[in-house]
Amino acid sequence: MENKGEDELLLARKVDAAAVLACVNREYGWEAKDAILLPGGTENSAWQVTTPAGIWVAKIFSAREGPVARVQEENNLYKFLNAHGTHAPEVLDNLKGEDVSILEFQGAKLPLVVMKFEELRMCMPATMTQDELTRIAVATAKMHKALQEYPAEKAHTNDRTLDVPKAYTALTTSVHVKKFSEDELDRYKAIDIQMGEYIQGHLQPELLTKTLIHGDLAPEHTRFLPDGSVYFFDFSDRAWAPVALEIGIYFVALHSWGDVPHAHWEKLKEGFLASYESVFPLTKNDVQAIPLFMLYRQLDVIKYLCSLYKNEPNEHTVNWVRRGYALGEHILKNYEQR
Repeated sequence: MENKGEDELLLARKVDAAAVLACVNREYGWEAKDAILLPGGTENSAWQVTTPAGIWVAKIFSAREGPVARVQEENNLYKFLNAHGTHAPEVLDNLKGEDVSILEFQGAKLPLVVMKFEELRMCMPATMTQDELTRIAVATAKMHKALQEYPAEKAHTNDRTLDVPKAYTALTTSVHVKKFSEDELDRYKAIDIQMGEYIQGHLQPELLTKTLIHGDLAPEHTRFLPDGSVYFFDFSDRAWAPVALEIGIYFVALHSWGDVPHAHWEKLKEGFLASYESVFPLTKNDVQAIPLFMLYRQLDVIKYLCSLYKNEPNEHTVNWVRRGYALGEHILKNYEQR
């Protein structure tokens, strides 16, 4: 995760329905009159657009995506995944035969992509069944296996840097620092240092299995189609990186998306790994690296949110800080002696 200015990154979230309709009607030759902002997302936004020909989703990308070429590369990735047995968005070309359009808003040019609307169901970790967990794990493993051969353009899909995120610094330089007592901050600082030391002491990326990872694997991005197939979307954070990082990211999401007790979380992790390895076996080094990547992910999200909302206090960020350091402490207690 990287940060630009808050206003620049959140501009896609400020686009209104009128701007969306004007763009899609011009670029796709529609006469749509209804656009509804869909829930979810932090920087990008997605709108459900109803036309006489059916329902579509118009996704607007934030300034973080940079050149249109990177958005086009994500569309190419979707084509590859759909052709190799992984369900992903189906993108619609505009009247010019292009898969990316430009929406102009407040002086900025934001990439816009139209996708086929799908009826999707999201499973929350607290109520996820073993069958649902198995389906997600197997689909993720198949995707990782296929993506080892993905002919990506390196200019737009880079290797993930794995420096220890400066989460505590981001926290103490944001407005959210006022939400915590001195005792809490001292405790978080100590945990932050321990998490960083664990990562630095155990990280050996050259020994780990790599692929093109999703980069933000979570219940929000691993939903179910009506036939029970897993549908993956939003690869904005994709990168060439260890598969152990992807698994660590997903395990953190399983803990953070809802009130999941540690005991239940441990069972979810165990079940996911068993199903994943039935398709894509991990090395001993891969498995041993998962805890450090869970710590890395927690620090990365805390840094990201505190930087993105540096001057805009919100409970979501405060909760992530509290739960993030609590989970970090739990992971350290369970793995630092292993």
